[in-house]
Amino acid sequence: MPFDTFASSLQFANVDAIFGTDGTPQNLNTFNTNLEAFTQLAINRAKWASSMLLPETNASFLVEWYCYFKGQCFFIPPEASGDKWKVYQGVQSGGLDEFGQPEKIDTCDFNGNNHRIYDLKDIVWVKNTPRCVPTWYWVLKYCNRISNYERIMDLNSNAQKTPYLIQCKNNTYLSVKELYKKIRQMDDVIFAEEIAGFGEAVKVLNLEAPYLLDKLFDQKINERNDLLNFLGVNTIYEKNAHIIYEEATATDEITQEYDDLFLAPRREALRDARRKGLTDLKLFTIKSQEEASDNGSLHGDAQGSDRPDSKPGDVQQS
Repeated sequence: MPFDTFASSLQFANVDAIFGTDGTPQNLNTFNTNLEAFTQLAINRAKWASSMLLPETNASFLVEWYCYFKGQCFFIPPEASGDKWKVYQGVQSGGLDEFGQPEKIDTCDFNGNNHRIYDLKDIVWVKNTPRCVPTWYWVLKYCNRISNYERIMDLNSNAQKTPYLIQCKNNTYLSVKELYKKIRQMDDVIFAEEIAGFGEAVKVLNLEAPYLLDKLFDQKINERNDLLNFLGVNTIYEKNAHIIYEEATATDEITQEYDDLFLAPRREALRDARRKGLTDLKLFTIKSQEEASDNGSLHGDAQGSDRPDSKPGDVQQS
């Protein structure tokens, strides 16, 4: 199944986020736009490079796509001399060993074909998180909440235009209507016909809603920033000089912890792949890509290390 078709089916899968209890759409465009944007950001969090890995043109994208939607993928070794490694999806087949690890993995290609069962020790297991949880579970949660805030903001914005409800008797209807027209026109002087019991005959109900857009916007931004921090993007910028040092430090630490959650399993897969023969495999992070760009060098020319004590921002390269 093509990627765009599969992604679209996911975007429309969460009915509760898209439709209210009355079945009306709730910011469908906001939900889909945010989901697509944050999906691309998450898939671009780390990049892989190797001349020994298939598919040659988008192996990195496929690895991160599998991790984002399925929580894991596998590097399959070549079957014959001269062949290349492949990026496949897979699931556990059989039981667990004494340490709780699967002994065998049933692998297949993107379309679900070419099934083959491997011993786990013969392939490379790339985990999205230590528990192989797909990233899109978290992204869906935040997109749901952001879409919900957008929905409430739309309702509150429309409520600012709600008219007054004026209730009157038939013999005063035309007089009240003409008076309201003159009030709207801001006439300097308004003359009204004296009608017995006019005050008691007319009732005005104020349907005005409180203005909440500013507070709702702040809540939406908080949700968005939480998601960006989760995806490894620091939302504290130098131009925000009013932010106190402790708050900026705390935000940076949270972002770093989330980064470690995702990058630690990838570094372990990098080391395992090199031990098993995928010797030129490299792993780049968002931070290392930015540093390489700032230094004027290509990603593949930047220096780094795959030692166990490498920092989260280091370029992973031999």
